Amino acid sequence: MFPSISSTQFLLLYLVLLFVPSPTVAFRWQVCSTSAGNFTANSTYESNLNLLLSSLVSNGSAPGFFTDTVGRIPDQVQGIVLCRGDTNPTTCGSCLSNVTVEILRLCAYNKDAVVWEEECLLRFSNLQFLNTLDNDPTAALPNPIQVSDEADRFNKVVNELLDSTADWAAYNSTKRYATGQAFNVTQAVPTIYGLAQCTPDMSTSDCRQCLKGVLQGLPQRRMGARNQGVRCNIRFEVTRFYEGTPIIWLLSPLTNATTPAENATAPPSAPAAHPAVGPTGKEGKDAPLAQLIN
Repeated sequence: MFPSISSTQFLLLYLVLLFVPSPTVAFRWQVCSTSAGNFTANSTYESNLNLLLSSLVSNGSAPGFFTDTVGRIPDQVQGIVLCRGDTNPTTCGSCLSNVTVEILRLCAYNKDAVVWEEECLLRFSNLQFLNTLDNDPTAALPNPIQVSDEADRFNKVVNELLDSTADWAAYNSTKRYATGQAFNVTQAVPTIYGLAQCTPDMSTSDCRQCLKGVLQGLPQRRMGARNQGVRCNIRFEVTRFYEGTPIIWLLSPLTNATTPAENATAPPSAPAAHPAVGPTGKEGKDAPLAQLIN
């Protein structure tokens, strides 16, 4: 866990890093709200914000999730951080440390802002957003490359994979996190990787409903896409982007194939099968789930 730092120390750190080139990150996206208004330098809101960001970094790196509120209305500021479920405390803490600096640079003096990076997200606001499970703001971001071959089949497997992965994240994981992998998708794209995650304070039903919403808004027929919010997110790619063994394995026989695909990836030895995940699933199960889809 990172040591706690004072508001003054955090401000000094920010001023130093502000003039240092940002480290290269694989992904970054921000939403800087103008409707919530702006704050001014040396204001009470800025002081509360610095205290909040310090708290989010020091308390959020080990568990990978933390919320906090600092100050009183009208200068009250609320915040939330969430790290991707496969990160360790060091990786999570590094991402949070960076994103706290970047959010002040990218959304300078905005009272409401969110920044997503590859391994974490941070939102702060003068709005009482922690009192709700609202997933806004969201950002649906597609890979620029469209699927050209067997697009309908590709899309079907993506939806099957993400739907199963979302079920597991909501009903069978106390972390509200799951990953999946589909094999023998198409001749051109033999493997797809998927991920679904909610904030761990959400109930099973609230998490699944949130994931349903981002799944419905996910760009289609692309070689990868993500739809991310503050409370939940979903993603798929044709290359591996997460650590660890996937929980969901979808085995999909190739259709209209007289010979095996040249690039086909053989699935690992099938794990012991488990009943399909769903509302009756028991939380905390970590054994992989193998499914066969047509």
